[in-house]
Amino acid sequence: MTNTTHNNMKTQIGLIPCCGPKDSNAKTARELYTSDLFKKNAEYADNNFDAWYILSAEYGILQLHDGVETYDKKLKRGKNEDWSDAVLGDFMTRVVTDFEGESWEDIEVVFMCGESYRSGWESTLQERFETSIPMKGLEIGEQKSWLKEQNSI
Repeated sequence: MTNTTHNNMKTQIGLIPCCGPKDSNAKTARELYTSDLFKKNAEYADNNFDAWYILSAEYGILQLHDGVETYDKKLKRGKNEDWSDAVLGDFMTRVVTDFEGESWEDIEVVFMCGESYRSGWESTLQERFETSIPMKGLEIGEQKSWLKEQNSI
């Protein structure tokens, strides 16, 4: 996979959080999450990343077309070690598979999620890839405003 959309010439992989209400009739991960924040994140991801994945409290890391069922589970701040370990393993497997032949130095991982989704595996990714967190420290309302502004550019 080659990067043709970004000036920095790195392949950008976005990681966006599951959040809010879910559609009980959804068949795929992309359809499951219905919150305003998720929709704004998804729009941003569609327009800015070469690939993106959903970080799910229940399923770990999801590709958009993965089949899912609705659930009611949330990550707790600072208590997600098992989840983080599983997500790291899944992410590395997906990168190896989805970006076969691409040098890891040419990949940037962009976290579009809060601390509870990053803690436990962010530092390991930083050892292997360039990473960024464009909305670091922003509250939910501030994230929505930031995304709305970015999506209108």
